[in-house]
Amino acid sequence: MRKPPVQTPDDSPPLWEQWAAGFVVFMLTGALIAPVIAPTQVETPILRFIWLPVYAVIAGLIVFRFDKVIRAWPAWLMMFCLVALCFVSKYWSIDPGVTER
Repeated sequence: MRKPPVQTPDDSPPLWEQWAAGFVVFMLTGALIAPVIAPTQVETPILRFIWLPVYAVIAGLIVFRFDKVIRAWPAWLMMFCLVALCFVSKYWSIDPGVTER
């Protein structure tokens, strides 16, 4: 049997990157934004501006780790197939209007 590769400290992401990923996950859960800014869940224009920093952090993390993103192309291909399946499923759905949402 082959020994598992030894993880060196260089393999782990830097602390700022861990904090950025944690910020993105926290914001995507809606734990802070939804109850404070939109307690009635009515869409307001300010909500669109709140997501811009989150999208910027995601884009920055992708650019910073672009070599690892490229190496994960099989996972990207499977994810693309699942998203395509969601869009194509409206053709055999009982209620395509609900499926398109």
